[in-house]
Amino acid sequence: MIPVKDIMNTKVITFDLDLEVGEVADRLARSHITGAPVTDAEGHVFGLVSEVDVFTQRGNKGSAL
Repeated sequence: MIPVKDIMNTKVITFDLDLEVGEVADRLARSHITGAPVTDAEGHVFGLVSEVDVFTQRGNKGSAL
């Protein structure tokens, strides 16, 4: 069995609570990752956002994002 510590990415990026969904999509794509933590100004984690979340939102709003 392989422990998660052996495969995890240690270069963690985070997203600010108020960051636009389009920017999240761009940064996920540029970073070649599928999700990241969402944090406040103090660095507290509020949740996770994934590419599925982004693309679902884009589908709901059309090309406006």
